[in-house]
Amino acid sequence: MDLPSSLSRLVTSATMDTSPSRTRQLLWVAGELALAARELGWSPTEPADWFDDRFLGRYLAAAELGSFRRRTPSGTTTGTATGSARVRRSCLAALATATLGPGHAVPATGRTTPPLPGPDPRLVAPALDWWRVEASAPDALGITVRTAAIAHLVAELGLRTGEVLAMTVDDLDLANRQIRVTPAPQAARSARAATMRSVSPATGSLLRHWLPHRTAAVSRTPHVRAVWVSLGGNHDDRRVLPAGLPLRARGLLRAHAASVERLNEALAGRPGWQPLSPALADLRRSARPDEPESPGDPSPGQGDDSPAS
Repeated sequence: MDLPSSLSRLVTSATMDTSPSRTRQLLWVAGELALAARELGWSPTEPADWFDDRFLGRYLAAAELGSFRRRTPSGTTTGTATGSARVRRSCLAALATATLGPGHAVPATGRTTPPLPGPDPRLVAPALDWWRVEASAPDALGITVRTAAIAHLVAELGLRTGEVLAMTVDDLDLANRQIRVTPAPQAARSARAATMRSVSPATGSLLRHWLPHRTAAVSRTPHVRAVWVSLGGNHDDRRVLPAGLPLRARGLLRAHAASVERLNEALAGRPGWQPLSPALADLRRSARPDEPESPGDPSPGQGDDSPAS
């Protein structure tokens, strides 16, 4: 994957006079850092920013949970947990030395690192208003309504991406403005019990506004029970896929990022406005969920295989 410019400069500095194998290791860790930054809404502008203790802790916690392990065609995972952790720490130390000089301590683990701060709630409120108004327009597209409804759910209830995508129509009780949520933290060792969560009138209205778009989309896939579905056809390597299939993480995140880009352009120049991060996880951190955020959530790099529409 392409590295952010600040990380690319860091890698260039660290790989001077290194062996080819060491260069590959440094690029591997840099790729993981880039994935973690994208999912966590962390946007370093200078090489030194990559060594913020909170960000590194979150990255290491996700890595310890296996979020970055890849599968080979044979189905086996690459490397071992112990070997990968050792190489990872060594490469982080080398990258830190190249940027900050010798002696900079890299966390050995991310388990006790506090989460990155979420956006200022004073910025989230006008953003949610903008999403609601955009989705309420008579000519609003289905993807606009879907994105606005999901943004409200995430900001209001602190839902994780997997929790949003797991919702079915059976989980909705819009008459009482409640939804059933099954918690799915990354670090959970066992299944959590589902709970009913109340939503605001604005969020309930957006959910009701979304359902007609969903009904039209699933006309060819009536067996689908997911609340959030694709709105346009797509294809994989072998076949054409119809609209109305369950939305996946990649489609959700890509649509949200595109919407945030429009939002930031629309609100630019407003007194006190600061651009929101395009990462949905960043919006989630503005909420006050009922349970504490687990160190491995969200999981960088997971679920990146679906259409955006």
